Amino acid sequence: TGSTRGIGRALAVRAAEEGFDIILHGRDGDAAEEIEKEISRLGRKTKKVLGDITDKRTITKIKECASSNQIGLYIGNAGIDIPNPSTKEIRRMVETNLLANIELINFFVRYFGGRGGIIGVTNSLSGLDPQRKRPEYCASKWGLRGFVNSLRERETGVRIISLYPGRVKTKEWHESGMPPEFVAEKFFEAYKSGADDVILR
Repeated sequence: TGSTRGIGRALAVRAAEEGFDIILHGRDGDAAEEIEKEISRLGRKTKKVLGDITDKRTITKIKECASSNQIGLYIGNAGIDIPNPSTKEIRRMVETNLLANIELINFFVRYFGGRGGIIGVTNSLSGLDPQRKRPEYCASKWGLRGFVNSLRERETGVRIISLYPGRVKTKEWHESGMPPEFVAEKFFEAYKSGADDVILR
C-alpha cells in the first residue's frame, strides 16, 4: 500500500527489480501511471488499486485484487504524519497507520495460510523511540509495533518484516534524510537474509 511515492514507490521498483510483478496502491492516479511505466521498463507487469486506505471500499478492492492473483509478498506502507493534529486528524492518523494495517495484515495472514508468504510493514523510528513533539504519531506507530510483535507470537507460519526508518527524504526539496531507495534496499537485504526487524537510524 502507499506505493506511488516515497518509500512505497522505492519498494515497488526494487521489488520489480527482484522479479516480482506488482500490484500498486495509492491515491494519485497520475503518480500510479508514472510508476507503472517505470516498472514496465523493467519487464514486469502491474495492476493498481486507487483509493484512500481508510476507505472500506479501497480495502475491499485490495483484498479482491489479491484474491484473484498469486501473491508472495505484501508490503503495508501507507502512513501519514500530521504535526499538531486536531482530534479529527488524530483519528485519521490512527485509521491510516494502525487500523488499516491491522485489517490488511490479518487478511494476508489468512491469505497465505501458512504457505510461506511474507508480509512487510513500514513502521518508523517513532514506533521505537518516544518523541515529545509527536506523541499522537508515536502512539499509532507503537500500536503497529505491538500488533506485529504479538502476531509473531502466534506462529502463523507467515514471516513479518518490520521496517523502522528514521528521517527519509521523500520529496526533492527536503534538505535531509536518507533516500527512499536506500530504505528499499535495506528491506530487501532483510528479505533475503531472514532478518525480521530493519532499524535505520
